[in-house]
Amino acid sequence: MKNYAAVFGLGPYQIYGIKRLSKKYNLIGFDRNNKSPGIKYLKKFYNLDKIDKYKILQVCKKKKIKIFFCFSSDFSIKLINFLNKKLNLKNPNNKAEKISTNKFLFRKALKEKKILSPFFQQVELNKLNKLKLNKKSKYICKPLSSSGSRGVFIFKNRKQLIFNLKKYFNEYCNQKKVLIEELLHGQMYSIEGFYFKNNFIPICINKNFKELRYSLANKSILINFKNKRILRLGEDLATKCCRAIKVKYAPIHFEFIISNKTKKIYPIEIALRGAGTYIYGTFLKKILKKDTADLEIDLKEKREIVKIQNNFEKLIYLHFINVRKTLVFRKVNKKLLKEKIKIPFDLKILKVADKKVYLRNSADDRVAIVIFEFKNYAHFKRYHFKINKVFRVNNFIN
Repeated sequence: MKNYAAVFGLGPYQIYGIKRLSKKYNLIGFDRNNKSPGIKYLKKFYNLDKIDKYKILQVCKKKKIKIFFCFSSDFSIKLINFLNKKLNLKNPNNKAEKISTNKFLFRKALKEKKILSPFFQQVELNKLNKLKLNKKSKYICKPLSSSGSRGVFIFKNRKQLIFNLKKYFNEYCNQKKVLIEELLHGQMYSIEGFYFKNNFIPICINKNFKELRYSLANKSILINFKNKRILRLGEDLATKCCRAIKVKYAPIHFEFIISNKTKKIYPIEIALRGAGTYIYGTFLKKILKKDTADLEIDLKEKREIVKIQNNFEKLIYLHFINVRKTLVFRKVNKKLLKEKIKIPFDLKILKVADKKVYLRNSADDRVAIVIFEFKNYAHFKRYHFKINKVFRVNNFIN
């Protein structure tokens, strides 16, 4: 007889993992979308959101759930940690999960282990008038526990700080404190992998491109950037950071920056999950020739992981089409895209047609991804400037 297990997040890019789990477990699933495609593989579906954690707890008690799964989902980490604690289940990543989902605790852990990081401080919202800033520096303000660059903004004085906190009120209204840190200028990277047996095992490294005029979310991402020096630096720093926050075993998404000024490497964010859902479920399995959900399930169940080998020879470049003002999104003009971009591409629509899209200074304003494949980095560099020029000049959203 199958045991029960719970899964959080039932979207299209999580199907492979859910389908595999359904062969071994009677699955109960939770999602705020009652039309999610993963529902058909469940024994029982519950239309509950993360805020319904006590209702979810009661369901898990009734079904005697002993194990939880989620694939590349930020919101589930805190929820599963809460359920493990209330159900008296072992959770070896308990401390790491708490630290990784709180930006101040992460910075504090780095400082304690003498890992280089930008200047930072946690500030109470009711004491902003006493905040002292260096007039020659720029700073970033971040909510302590959000993701996707929601509510994150750059400022250079108290007046700008207070103005933007009011502007992004919804992201800060439930918080008493915020994280303030010095803005570093440099090249951003992210590295995907697994932490296991006290070492970080990399899948691939990505080169991230931002447009700081509009948003701190990535404007574009070069997946599987093959640079041995950067990979070695990222792998070493990710290992140190995982040890600093006391990870036992987990999938890891890690972001870092190499400063233009000092040429030193600084950690930015760490998450005990894979990359964003679409990237995690679509492109990483091409790079590995194996679905990343297989690796994550084996790690969760068996506490072991097979050797990971990057077999994919091409680079994948994702360029996000964003809105820059409030509008009703209808469609992306693919015909105009083909006329302007002279190389092959695929288009993935992210937003529902005829829905309002709000500029939030984050990844929430993305309406589509334009997907390119390149043979090597030289091939990518030949077209990168041209692609960016096309997107700067033209508006492809109807």
